[in-house]
Amino acid sequence: MQANHEPPCGITTLLRDQFDRWKSDPKHLGLDWGYYSPDCPPLLFIGGGGVAATAVPLITVSIEPLRTHHFEAQIAQAAPSVRPYIDWNWSYFDVFPRVVSGVVQPYWRNMVEFGEGWSSARIDPTSPWASFRDFMIELPYIPMHACEHVPRASRAAGDALKGLFAARVEALVKLWPDATFVV
Repeated sequence: MQANHEPPCGITTLLRDQFDRWKSDPKHLGLDWGYYSPDCPPLLFIGGGGVAATAVPLITVSIEPLRTHHFEAQIAQAAPSVRPYIDWNWSYFDVFPRVVSGVVQPYWRNMVEFGEGWSSARIDPTSPWASFRDFMIELPYIPMHACEHVPRASRAAGDALKGLFAARVEALVKLWPDATFVV
């Protein structure tokens, strides 16, 4: 049960393309930038690298990542160059705990019970990262960090977001055709 520690070509292409587009124009997605931050590159995939090729991953679709107290640390991790950016996305459950010094935020604590129900595994709520890495991927529909959830703030970017989301789903389904998507 080998995991995909290095992203396959289709995933790598998506990540490189979005990183390059963000580097040349941080506002390329056309969002209402009064609500979103262009300072951090797009978070396309939350995990994937630890999921075995023979697994049936749980792929959760979220609205968008929110800015929190560790936002600057995420920028420092993801923004310098494409390699740390790829790791931040594809190996998120290895990278993120280092970025936040192991602190498990309420969002991830809430995902523990959901993850246990899905995977039938006991997940340590004080350190769920390794468990999440093995079976879960999250796709933020809007891959940019928001100050708060404001649905109208993404209207102008509807077509760009839909196309980027569809490309990410297609890339994951090629890897895991039996994946379960939960919205």
